[in-house]
Amino acid sequence: MIGTLTEFHSIDPYRNAAMESYLLHQPHEGVQMILWQNQDCVVFGRNQNITAEADEQKMKDMHIFPVRRFSGGGAVFHDLGNLNYTFLSSAENQNVEVWKQIVLEALDKAGVKAEYSGRNDILADGRKVSGTAWLEDGNRFLYHGTLMISANCSRMSEVLTPCA
Repeated sequence: MIGTLTEFHSIDPYRNAAMESYLLHQPHEGVQMILWQNQDCVVFGRNQNITAEADEQKMKDMHIFPVRRFSGGGAVFHDLGNLNYTFLSSAENQNVEVWKQIVLEALDKAGVKAEYSGRNDILADGRKVSGTAWLEDGNRFLYHGTLMISANCSRMSEVLTPCA
């Protein structure tokens, strides 16, 4: 069960990443869900090589910010057409399966039939609409993802380097 819902009103990706990290490390009863959007950026997992994952010159030319997150996972393009979500809890209260179901039910209510595929992806009509990542840090747990609602896929494809 979600204890609280928080919306970040900033679209600054650096501020939002910092707030997510700050809230992860704050004691909190129950589960906290956070929703936000970022202006154009590419968010890289903590262990990724930015040069291998994106065209840095195109990002600079297109005013797309590089952002490093503290969880794993792949490179993700964010713009105002994405809705980002995070679930935070104590490690013993984490329940990724329930949180996945919350996301799928929200999509269903919006008229999008979706399913989880593999560890990290949500697919609608066989096309990826979300990636997810998680982190356990001491006694705190974070599960987050981004939903491509109306993302600018042409900008995304210009800056991200497809996996071989």
